[in-house]
Amino acid sequence: MTTAVEQTGTTWREAGDYHLRLDGNQIIARNVKGRVLKSVPAKVKKHEAFEQLEALRNFFIQHEATCRGTVENWFLTGRSVPVTVVCGVWRDDAWRRTLQDLVVTDGTVGGLLRGADESGLHLVDLEGESVIIPRTGAATITLPHPALMSDLADWREFAVELGVHQGLDQLYRHTTEKPGDPQERQRALDTYRSGHYESGGYLRNRARDFGCTYTSDGISLKVAEGGHTVTAHLDLFGHGPQTPADLGRLYFLAEGTRLDPAEIGPVAWSEGIRMAEHIWAGRTIAEDEDS
Repeated sequence: MTTAVEQTGTTWREAGDYHLRLDGNQIIARNVKGRVLKSVPAKVKKHEAFEQLEALRNFFIQHEATCRGTVENWFLTGRSVPVTVVCGVWRDDAWRRTLQDLVVTDGTVGGLLRGADESGLHLVDLEGESVIIPRTGAATITLPHPALMSDLADWREFAVELGVHQGLDQLYRHTTEKPGDPQERQRALDTYRSGHYESGGYLRNRARDFGCTYTSDGISLKVAEGGHTVTAHLDLFGHGPQTPADLGRLYFLAEGTRLDPAEIGPVAWSEGIRMAEHIWAGRTIAEDEDS
């Protein structure tokens, strides 16, 4: 369902000799003949109607980011989400785009989230059967991490058959299994120590755009594992966004204490490696370095 605010943005507004409206996250214009133009004329951008639509567009972009960030937080922290909350936000397009077709479970039944209404959450399970998680005051769901899904391959195959596109990267999220050998674990954590960025600012933006926390001494990401918050931390050596920066060692912390690699759980390990690989992929490549 499209909200009243969204309908306001998609309604043509008069702007002098032109009309404007939102098309997705873009402002489009049409002339007096009704022809939609390739771009908004410069003079129209000074009109009050354009400024109002620009503010509305920015609101939608921020709202979408907030919805996505909230759901990703639920996902990474393993939070139990009340069914009433999901039902309550479902009518909002931004929330629905993020939540729809995620695998959810109440601990008893699970499936792809296809809909939500006053009766509860409507799912499709691996057998293709429709199931419902009733809407009650006590009912909650979680969004399982793929590193913990023993039937992940089946879910991926099923999602392909249904043509599912997830608003949050869950089923097709890149996962990495922690090596059983201690030396292999250590090598994995040391992989990123030679990474170099000519631009600390680019590194900062790349980290933040990926949902990581950037500080002067490192890049980090928090996940929940076994009832505890675990922080994956990639050391950083630099002097701010205007100077080069070098990557250091990847390690994990729980309650401020560095974890032995053997103690790191599958979700924290997978997410930490995923973060480090993303940062590593954006490094400055030297001419004599194989990409």
